[in-house]
Amino acid sequence: MKSISVLAVTCSADQKQATIYGKARINGSGSYLFKIDVKDVAEPGIGKDTYRILLSNGYDSGEHTLESGNIQIKLG
Repeated sequence: MKSISVLAVTCSADQKQATIYGKARINGSGSYLFKIDVKDVAEPGIGKDTYRILLSNGYDSGEHTLESGNIQIKLG
């Protein structure tokens, strides 16, 4: 999946959760809607931040904890 456009981004008031909506191609073809939910649960190195990807073709990754890296949600 590769994003071709981002339609909207929403963020919780406490800046701990965000959702990204957009359109994507899969293996270079088609146009699918996607929704990505992210949670900024802990500081870097703690390993509790999560993501979930849903596609309009029915794919649902389920919620996963990042194996490495860090999600940071900041407004402005």
